[in-house]
Amino acid sequence: MTSIIVNEPGGPEKYVVTADDSSASAAPSEGQLQVALSKAGVNFLDVVQRRGGTPVTAPFAPGVEGVGAVTAVGNGVDGFSVGDRVGWMTGGQGSFSATVLVDADKASAAAGRHR
Repeated sequence: MTSIIVNEPGGPEKYVVTADDSSASAAPSEGQLQVALSKAGVNFLDVVQRRGGTPVTAPFAPGVEGVGAVTAVGNGVDGFSVGDRVGWMTGGQGSFSATVLVDADKASAAAGRHR
């Protein structure tokens, strides 16, 4: 899976793109959706986290908001199906990745066609 990783606090030069095609994306846990990312927003919280201003421990995949298509649904999740287009503004740490796990209670149906 391709992700952007922050290995240590600092400026944007601390972003590192990693690709690990040997491992599959993590399956969603109870109450989660697995989503293939289409677009990720850059939230100011992402900048604060990258600078070390929040209790996120490096290395980590930044990104707290995005839009994409559901690829798997965890147990206990109602109202979402594989293929649904969803968006989130919190509950999806790691949104700068090809695939992200999103808390279903933080996701909303997104209008438009998935690309």
